[in-house]
Amino acid sequence: MDAQITDSDWHFIKKVLFRFLFVYLLMFMPAFFYVMPLGAHIMEYDRLFWNLFVPWLGKHVLDMGSDIPVWPVIKDDTVYNYVLVFCMLILSAVLTLLWTVVDRTRRNYDTLCYWFTVSVRYYLACAMLKYGFAKVFKVQFPFPSLTKLTEPFGDSSPMGLLWNVMGYSAEYSIFTGLGEVVAGLLLFFQHTVILGALTTFSIMSNVVVMNFSYDVSVKLISSHLLLMAIFLLVRDTRRIINFFILNRSVEAAGLTDHRSNVLAGRGRFALKGLFIGVALFTYIQASAKNRIEHGDDSPRPPLYGIYDVDVFVQNGDTLSPLLAEESRWRKMIVDKPGQVTIKRMNDQSDHYAFQPDLSNNTITMFSFADSTRISRFEYELPAPNAMVFKGILQGDSVYIGMKRYDLNNFLLLNRGFHWINPVPFAR
Repeated sequence: MDAQITDSDWHFIKKVLFRFLFVYLLMFMPAFFYVMPLGAHIMEYDRLFWNLFVPWLGKHVLDMGSDIPVWPVIKDDTVYNYVLVFCMLILSAVLTLLWTVVDRTRRNYDTLCYWFTVSVRYYLACAMLKYGFAKVFKVQFPFPSLTKLTEPFGDSSPMGLLWNVMGYSAEYSIFTGLGEVVAGLLLFFQHTVILGALTTFSIMSNVVVMNFSYDVSVKLISSHLLLMAIFLLVRDTRRIINFFILNRSVEAAGLTDHRSNVLAGRGRFALKGLFIGVALFTYIQASAKNRIEHGDDSPRPPLYGIYDVDVFVQNGDTLSPLLAEESRWRKMIVDKPGQVTIKRMNDQSDHYAFQPDLSNNTITMFSFADSTRISRFEYELPAPNAMVFKGILQGDSVYIGMKRYDLNNFLLLNRGFHWINPVPFAR
């Protein structure tokens, strides 16, 4: 965008729409500033301001009947964020009306539009870089966990299904991430902003459709990023249509140059370079750190694996592997540090804190819901891929014999890539 600043007259509707969008996005961006480098602090103070209005609006105006939590997950589709956006829309309409009355003789907002466009460009570019590097380093979509591998397909949530599909292929995750990174970098520069906005529009259109189709809980932020991409393209709509659809020649875009002298130009260039450098360092460093700590490269916990329970003795009685024996374990899954998933015979899953002591061969488990209900075991490894628990499980004496499941038995893990498929292999 960044069309050349002129002295042309804007028609009334264009001025009103610009005023509304200017006010609305100027309120929205600080409230969701987590996409910017070091933006958490600004967002924190901005949320303190909105916390004065949003809970009251939800309870007394929208009649929700209860107080809205004031510190929700910032980027998710929480009740707080929907009420926040509603509040912003109402306030933007009121301020637009007042602005229109007070400034009704204004001919245009060319200069203000230029700087506002720059702020939208940089915000959108940072968002694309943040999400892009999260995919390049495969942090956003980790490989399906052991617990997910043992769950029935039909028990997946729509969002969980999408996360597992994206997480399975590192190549596809990196490919989509690179597209977002390239789009973000293109948005930083006037000469490539149209290409960057078009690329962002195509990427975010797909993201928004997926978020709505798979019930992903970031519909608000993704829809607004798509809106920003559309805003950057609006002033060049005619040129885009002429070039891509009507096969007509188009004039070069007029690029605004605010350099009053060579020194000022060099200063702006250095400032831009510093900002881009900080942004790249911040997102790359954060994504690399998250990959090591929480991604596919994170350390595996002690006793990692899926264990099938062969023998389960409770208070001296051997429980048969029947669906009616609801207290009998069927599988034990250790795939996250400090946590274990127990699948019972009725396929119900229970999650517990899991604290192994490798030096003493002991394990402590307790429910996240009730930490006072502690279970303690001594464990043995009598043979390769075999483990035995002896101890107290929620007040009952137990002996549990287990065998480690060979993960290569999962078709999802052993199928691999094939150039040639005589028949489609879709199971």
